[in-house]
Amino acid sequence: VLWMMTWPVMVCFSHLLSIMDYPLISMKHKMAAPICTQIMYHVVRCRVGALQLLQGEWPGDGEGGPPALGVAFFAYLLLVDHMEQSYLPMIIRKDYLLHVVLTHFKTLLQRSESRVMSKGLALLNATLVPAHSLNSNVLDDPRYVETTELLCRVMVNCPHKTLRERSMKMLLDFINLFDAPGRYKLYRSLCHSVKHSGLLGLLIFHIKNEVDVALRCGGMDSPFLGHSLVPLLDTTFIVRDDEDLLTDSDRIMGALNFLRFLLIRDKPGSNHTTVWTQASSLVRRFTDPLRRALYTIKMHAREEIAKTEQGLMMEPAAAAAPVLTVEVSGEVLPEVSPKDELQALHSALQRLDMIECVLVRVEELLETAK
Repeated sequence: VLWMMTWPVMVCFSHLLSIMDYPLISMKHKMAAPICTQIMYHVVRCRVGALQLLQGEWPGDGEGGPPALGVAFFAYLLLVDHMEQSYLPMIIRKDYLLHVVLTHFKTLLQRSESRVMSKGLALLNATLVPAHSLNSNVLDDPRYVETTELLCRVMVNCPHKTLRERSMKMLLDFINLFDAPGRYKLYRSLCHSVKHSGLLGLLIFHIKNEVDVALRCGGMDSPFLGHSLVPLLDTTFIVRDDEDLLTDSDRIMGALNFLRFLLIRDKPGSNHTTVWTQASSLVRRFTDPLRRALYTIKMHAREEIAKTEQGLMMEPAAAAAPVLTVEVSGEVLPEVSPKDELQALHSALQRLDMIECVLVRVEELLETAK
């Protein structure tokens, strides 16, 4: 085992894994593969237990141990590229392997290099267990919730579209590993921590699907029905005082579509989701504030459109008028002409009209509760 190695072997072993750190981990696969094959060959010959290494067990106080990134790359080569696969125990529970790998996934995904993040996503994907096979009790380990938050961070902040798309699929697959109470806990946690409107809209859409499945199955013991659903509804159906309807339009549309679904799918006589019990509350804290906010912002948008159109009709003054400049994080974005500004205003007004159309339908349905 790891702590029974002689000191020279420990030093050699740690050095081998240090080589897996930079620059090897960020090299192209074709260039790195021959070197990795040789390193893995020698690592296995050091007779260190694979699980002990993946678990982070190192003798003493950890000083002189291999770098976290080197161990994470070792896990990737072992579990994704299947190098020296016989190094793993013949019998190992896959849910335990997932548990062990979460630390290395975090190490890889916290980096900013696309190749390193890609390896992290591949490592997590290689250790996924069958859907609905994990009990909600494992969420007592904060690394599971942290994994979903890391995936969300890649979805929002990563500049590479392919990695964003892979992270989105991985997030949904990871949530789906858990039983219904586990999925409920993860959705509730993410709805509190995520601030990105588009991502919140995606989460709301999948919560709606969970409610739909629970209603079709007819079992009232689902956390997506009854009083246990109320905290999720409270988080979803709210309009803040400082709400920017255009910036948050994806979340608002997702919430409106979810509410419309509940009011149509769950009849007042059944009220499995408690939506009808909360009808007056929903009007007070969601639909009425949304109606007032829509009125204000649409009126402002129409005024801006009228001003811009008037400016464009003024010849030749419009050509000499200063263009709009926008600065983000200290960088000045390309200049926006009055014509482009007018097009953006019309697009914004169309988006607001779409929100209002769904809101009108929701208000009609809520009227039946009175």
